[in-house]
Amino acid sequence: MNGGVLRPELFIGKIGVTCIFLISGLSLQLSELADAVTHFKLNSLVQLAIFGAWPALVGVPLTRILRSFLPGLLPPSILDGLLILSCLPTTVNMCILLTSASGGNVASALSNAVISNVLGIFATPALLLRFFGENIELPFGNMILKLCNKVLLPVAVGQALRTTPAKELYTQNSKKFKRLQEVRTFFFSYFVRTTTLISECIPQHHPPPKHISNCPPDNSTQYS
Repeated sequence: MNGGVLRPELFIGKIGVTCIFLISGLSLQLSELADAVTHFKLNSLVQLAIFGAWPALVGVPLTRILRSFLPGLLPPSILDGLLILSCLPTTVNMCILLTSASGGNVASALSNAVISNVLGIFATPALLLRFFGENIELPFGNMILKLCNKVLLPVAVGQALRTTPAKELYTQNSKKFKRLQEVRTFFFSYFVRTTTLISECIPQHHPPPKHISNCPPDNSTQYS
């Protein structure tokens, strides 16, 4: 939950995300980043999968099947949310963390995360206009600035640190840095889940009641 002594939204959220991209910039050579950015075929395929395959092959068929064959199973708002979800770009931080944890190409994941979030400013409203007939406007300048502060700036600082003894420190302790990323991934997922659960179960700006009827049962394995 936000606030409190530990301030998880600050240390796990903002600072944690900055550290992840700082470490990514420190661990990657500039030639790797350049090759990833200029890999036109791979980047095109990834973006086509994000903004083409997911909406057309997953979002639309799934929602139509649920509406046609299982009416009433999910409320219309949830079905609309599933379709909207398939039109969004990839996450910025989790895709880097999961790619690094699985031993994948972090440079390509980083470049495509940035590319998809920039394209998403235009592609997502266009897809929503196509599916729902409603146009939305996004603050282009603010989103680009936020993306630069969140991703590009920490990566650039990490690249600059490669010219200092920090590069040798990372090389000698690369396994520890990777474990740090995995720990941060765990706490980030835990923070998001608990925050969402608490916000749904406890009315905001009111003291928690003695009995919350709409909370799920106390089952620790349900969210493990």
